[in-house]
Amino acid sequence: MVSISASGLSIGYKNNPIASGINLSVDTGDVTALLGPNGAGKSTLIKTLTGEIPSISGQVEILGKTLDSYSRKELAKMLAIVTTDPIQAGGLTVRELVGLGRQPHTGFFGRLSETDCKAVESAMVKTGISHKAEEYVAELSDGERQKTMIAKAIAQDTPVIVLDEPFSFLDVAARIEILSLLGSISATGKAILYSSHDVSQALRMASKVMLFTRDRQLVCGTPSQVIANGDLARLFDSESVVFSPTENDFIARNNG
Repeated sequence: MVSISASGLSIGYKNNPIASGINLSVDTGDVTALLGPNGAGKSTLIKTLTGEIPSISGQVEILGKTLDSYSRKELAKMLAIVTTDPIQAGGLTVRELVGLGRQPHTGFFGRLSETDCKAVESAMVKTGISHKAEEYVAELSDGERQKTMIAKAIAQDTPVIVLDEPFSFLDVAARIEILSLLGSISATGKAILYSSHDVSQALRMASKVMLFTRDRQLVCGTPSQVIANGDLARLFDSESVVFSPTENDFIARNNG
């Protein structure tokens, strides 16, 4: 089942397109990684797919329904978003912030039921942040705040989770833990889309990849397909850096 789709999409700001003719799909049960160099348009595409900014042209659908036909509350039940934008929640505890993920499911007063509380506890355990539950967000490290935001998205319990650079403040071990967690979540019938600079981890752990090339074309396929097709070579505008299939990573070209 297709969870996110886009056709003929042109993205940018104030009718100034940075990429056009985008066609893509993100399937239920997959972890899809959006890769590309800085400035290629990854964050703009993520913001367009989630409705934060409008598309210049084209159409986005979430679970078969056009994005603009959802109300904000309806969309919050379908789609959870994690960004690297600064959060103004320093006065909340970790438990309270993760609990905000349950808002689309609570009543008018936002009171958490027993089911809601169990979802919050489970999300904190899964992301390895439960030991910080009673600490204020302002007291957390960058990595701990990022884990808390991922826990909030998990607690929201939506069919689709979209993460924009979720590993920016995480070390290698934490990245692997979170990617493994996202894989287990997708296996329960959810769709995961995340953007990242970490090409090697994405090739190892993502089900599919979408490559924003240096000429702002979007190439989609499984990790093995984009490696075999040589598409990874189009990621960076540098003749001194090449992709090595044996290393499963980019390396400096040996010109000697």
